[in-house]
Amino acid sequence: LDSLSPAPVAAASVGQVYKGYLLDVGEVAIKVQRPGIRRMVEKDAALLRSLASFVESIPSPSSSGRLVNTEVKSAVDEFMSRIFEELDYRNECMN
Repeated sequence: LDSLSPAPVAAASVGQVYKGYLLDVGEVAIKVQRPGIRRMVEKDAALLRSLASFVESIPSPSSSGRLVNTEVKSAVDEFMSRIFEELDYRNECMN
């Protein structure tokens, strides 16, 4: 890395983006993850999954089924898998 902007040029979903320069490549974007973000996201995921389980457990007042027939836990799991993909900068670097 030959140079790096002193301040971020943009905000990313879980970090900040700086402008860098590599002699053999030219201008590049350098994404820096916010400290502690993975642990925070893990805690959020656990909380969302608990809430989803609760929502799925609420019985319907008018039938023997559930109040919410959607698979809320599955939706939360899918959503969180995408968030964890955002945390994997090595994977993003390959794209």
